[in-house]
Order: sequence, then structure tokens, then C-alpha cells
Amino acid sequence: MPIYTIAEYEVRSTGIEKVKRAIEEFVPYVQANEAGTRMYLAWQKEEDPTKFVHFFIFENEAAHEAHSKSAAVKRFEAAYQPELTGGNVVFTDYHQVASNQATENDGEGNARQVLQKYYEAAQRRDFGTCRSYLNDDFLFKGLFRTYHHPDEYLADFRQLLQITLRLDVQKIVVQGNDVMVLFELETKAPVEATTLVAEWHQVVNGKITRVQSVFDGRPFEAMFPASPSR
Repeated sequence: MPIYTIAEYEVRSTGIEKVKRAIEEFVPYVQANEAGTRMYLAWQKEEDPTKFVHFFIFENEAAHEAHSKSAAVKRFEAAYQPELTGGNVVFTDYHQVASNQATENDGEGNARQVLQKYYEAAQRRDFGTCRSYLNDDFLFKGLFRTYHHPDEYLADFRQLLQITLRLDVQKIVVQGNDVMVLFELETKAPVEATTLVAEWHQVVNGKITRVQSVFDGRPFEAMFPASPSR
């Protein structure tokens, strides 16, 4: 179950800029490293800039715990805690009643976000995050092989990315839980090519469950010698 939390605190006027810099360093870390943190927002009160509010949504208690124990959180706490005035940070948990925004239960909004985050992780070679978006009963059907488990697929995907110079997502089209992704793949030796790849994904409960990939496979045949689908 998602966890919705608001954190409120006030700092000394002399510490405002220090805390803002710490926030600006901390939030990109959350975006890049915490797949289970669905949203992290930090606001500063307009009429009183000493007051800050943070809003975050965690996938579940495990994601919340991973966030709270991270070294980045400890560094952020070390920056703002000496500047606190008027008491400690106040954390308040909420249950969502309604929203006009796409959430993890909204097929199209969720599916698009999952694919965006998956390919962002692939671009930075973050295979742990990639794995977190693949369901355990994941099935991938490609030109050369069929994979019945995410770890099996990621082992070959890792090899492909070792020769990848550029993975440029050009279009994501969503209809319910079905997602069509079109990307351009530029690779170096032993496969020097620029290839347009079309993939059809199915996303269920925030996880990719099925993928079918279509592309001109001729430049890649040498990477998969006599590899029947399995």
C-alpha cells in the first residue's frame, strides 16, 4: 500500500540558503536511485521562506525504509538539523481519498511512468532499477530468443548495452496497460549500426510483464549464433 507523508519544518533565516542547496542536491539523488519513491516534492513558504514542506509518496513500507536508511538521507539531515528552529521536523502520514492525477492504479499514467523510468535506468546502466520494474513472471519475445525470466533477459541486455553508444527513446504510446515504445539504438563494434526498435509492453500493477520486440536484426545475427527461441 502506498505511503503518503508530509514533513514540515522551520529553519533559521541564516540557514535558508544552506538548506535549499541541500534539497537541490538531495532530490535528484532520490529521482535517480529510489525506484520505490513515486514522488518527492519540496516547497518553501512564499510569505515566510524559513518554512519548508516536503511531500513524498512511497511504493510501500519497504521503499519507505530503504529511503530512511540511505546515506543520502543522513547527509541531508546533517545539513538541515543544525539550522532547525521551533522544534524537530514534523512528519504526518495520510491516506489518499481522491486525486485528479495519474497514480499507480491508473493504467495509462502508471504504464507511461514505468516505461520512462525503466529506460532512464537502462540509459545509465542501472540494472538493479531495471529489475525492479520487471515482474517475476516476465516474458520477452525477441527476434533471436525468448526469455521466461527477468534475470535471464537482463543478462543479455547487459551485454547489449556494453556495445551501446546511444539509446534514444523517441516515442511512447499508451493505451491502457499496453505501451508501444519506439527507440533508436546506436551500437559500436562488433555491431556497428543504428537500429530503430519497436517494442510492445504490457504493464500490470506497476511492473512490466510482457514484451515483444521488432527490429532489423541482420546486424545482430553474429551476437546470437544458432540461438533458437527457448
